Amino acid sequence: MKLKSLTIAMLKDQFRDFETVFWTILFPTGMLVLFISIFGQVFGDGGVEARVNYGVHYQEPTYGITDGVVRGIFHEMETTDQGDFSFREVRDLKEGQDLIQEGAIDLVISFPEGFSRLNPVFEGEPPKETPVTSLTLYHSSRAESLLAKDIFHSVIDETNLQISAQGQEVPMEFQRVAVGAPETGDFSYENFIFPGMILLALMTISFFNLPLGLVDYKEQGVFKKINASPVKGKDYYLGILLSQLVVLILALGALYTAGLFFDISPRVYQPPFIAFLLYASVTVLSFGLLFTAFFKNTATLAPFSNILYFITMFLSGLYFEIQAIPIFLRWYSVINPVTHLVDGLRAIIVENPLPQTSVIIPGVWFLISLGVYTFNQKQVSRNE
Repeated sequence: MKLKSLTIAMLKDQFRDFETVFWTILFPTGMLVLFISIFGQVFGDGGVEARVNYGVHYQEPTYGITDGVVRGIFHEMETTDQGDFSFREVRDLKEGQDLIQEGAIDLVISFPEGFSRLNPVFEGEPPKETPVTSLTLYHSSRAESLLAKDIFHSVIDETNLQISAQGQEVPMEFQRVAVGAPETGDFSYENFIFPGMILLALMTISFFNLPLGLVDYKEQGVFKKINASPVKGKDYYLGILLSQLVVLILALGALYTAGLFFDISPRVYQPPFIAFLLYASVTVLSFGLLFTAFFKNTATLAPFSNILYFITMFLSGLYFEIQAIPIFLRWYSVINPVTHLVDGLRAIIVENPLPQTSVIIPGVWFLISLGVYTFNQKQVSRNE
């Protein structure tokens, strides 16, 4: 009963301050809706002015009118004023995938054998045999690569509409293969940003709610009063953690509810994703304990938390790939556990193997945070 009463009292104390509701629950969900509404449309319709480099691979040379149509599409895209598009032919798929990984090109379009059997269709005649119409698009999870994929898909859809208007149908099918990740799913912008917003909610609790609450109680002498009361210290700390857990559940509930209105992968509801999300929650929340070990009042902790929060938010790959971060700042992304946690969540969504760094680096920070906080609390209790 004491633990329940403590948890409820601390929860009420948090919700008396609107900042807790806004920054922890409403802000990440609002950012999710905003980013998908803006950038999801950019990735989805190809209507953005962008610089995109394509690689083209022919399993056998195209010929006849089909070759003219294909090269006409490339020429039209290269000369459009709606973006900066370039095409280059690659010798084989290995070369193309290597160039994608190096960032030299964003997408490889692979034309299968027999593609030129579409010649009769483009000439207005029914084909004598079923033509091969399946194109394979090789891409990575980089924002530029996803953009290149969606733009080319839109162009082909427009070509199909023009052909259909002439009474012919050429249903182009696409096989999407993520470079360096066998058996991966289609990685949309919605699936890219969703894990980032989950980490944003966790960071808000860890960087603000938890440490500021603990330091505020320390300033008010609550720890001294606990030592002189029948309430056990472990019940007090457990009550704090449970109250933060309730806030986190509400924040995640809001994010998952918003996700129902977008094309979020169903894998975010499956056990592997939920299990790693629990691991991420434990490790990120431990950083809040680490902060309290170095600050004795909220006046100095608050500005530090704000600065670190925004640095971490923009240098952890929550909104964009860390490759876009200048090299002289990327060291922070490498040692930052939030970077590796969001990479782990995204890997699970596309069914990639979970990177070892996504487990090891956050785990090391968790042990450091817990060890430093435990040592500090023993010193505080001894002094009091």
